[in-house]
Amino acid sequence: MTQNAVRTTHSTKDLDLPALDTRRWSAFLKEKVVRAIIDRRISQKDVEKLYDITSEELNGWIAGYKKNGRSGLKATYAQRTGRTIGSRRP
Repeated sequence: MTQNAVRTTHSTKDLDLPALDTRRWSAFLKEKVVRAIIDRRISQKDVEKLYDITSEELNGWIAGYKKNGRSGLKATYAQRTGRTIGSRRP
């Protein structure tokens, strides 16, 4: 999807967001996206459309970040705890 497909007042570069063709999401890149949503520089729906990310995945990033900061966005966090980011304990 192109950047023009979503109506935003700024480009992803202006918002300090990762490239639109990002396929490997490091904790650092996830944090950039989550911070932009939390700071209301871009809407969650726009992020979902721009990066073709599901709302469930993005909600997991946000929950993981709010609970554990950047560490909550690392894939190793899910591996260490045996659960996905944002999931609840049984």
